[in-house]
Amino acid sequence: IQGGDGGGPGLAPQGLSDITRAATEEMAVSVTFDGGYDADEAEAILDALKERGIRTTFFLTGIFIKRHPDMVRRIAVDGHEVGNHTMNHPHLTDYADTRSHKRLSWVDKGFLRGEITGAADAFKEATGAEMAPLWRAPFGEVNMEIIGWAREAGYLHIGWTADTQSRQTLDTLDWVADKSSRLYRSPSEIKERLFNFGRHSNGLRGGIILMHLHTERKTDKLSSILGDVLDGLSEKGYRFVKVSELIQQDERLKNLTAGMESQLTGR
Repeated sequence: IQGGDGGGPGLAPQGLSDITRAATEEMAVSVTFDGGYDADEAEAILDALKERGIRTTFFLTGIFIKRHPDMVRRIAVDGHEVGNHTMNHPHLTDYADTRSHKRLSWVDKGFLRGEITGAADAFKEATGAEMAPLWRAPFGEVNMEIIGWAREAGYLHIGWTADTQSRQTLDTLDWVADKSSRLYRSPSEIKERLFNFGRHSNGLRGGIILMHLHTERKTDKLSSILGDVLDGLSEKGYRFVKVSELIQQDERLKNLTAGMESQLTGR
């Protein structure tokens, strides 16, 4: 859950956390990509990353893996880190209806473990490798109870960075296709938001950016300016890292990553 300081990870009781940002003085940032169902943007995204020698973190569902095994194998071969996005991309809380995060009645520990295990098994079958011990809840629907269940299964929850005070977010909203929606952002607007994030404070340091491998947009796709975004941030001095590397720079998270170092550094 996002911390009240509008930037740091929201550390919860008993060491459970929704990690949304790492505290670091380095000019390091993670550009993460979610793959739920389709992969129409994946090839262009992977090409842009490979051209620049960037290795980052992808969160994939089991459905995505089974639909696009060749693409998933390329993600792994290109050296990217792959985290868990559940098997079927289900809603876990009632946020869509109530704007709260009360767990849905059918979601229990067994249900969540099945979703996580299903995706991990699909990835192992497709690539022969293990997923990183990181996961991201579909739709960002999560609460401390659910985070705790996943932690028991060996997974840390990774959200994305938002500053509640300035109302800035590193959710690019690249998936919004309806230009009449208040959530719609053109590629140039997305670029501007990323470049200006935290400009009066700590910038993008330790930030986690959210992008997607699919869009229903016919034009104005994020992939059309992804290269410009990566190049522009590089020119500003930012270094792109995997989420596992980012969070290990934060001394406050040592208690969360204790015992997971070999899994995190082995990717």
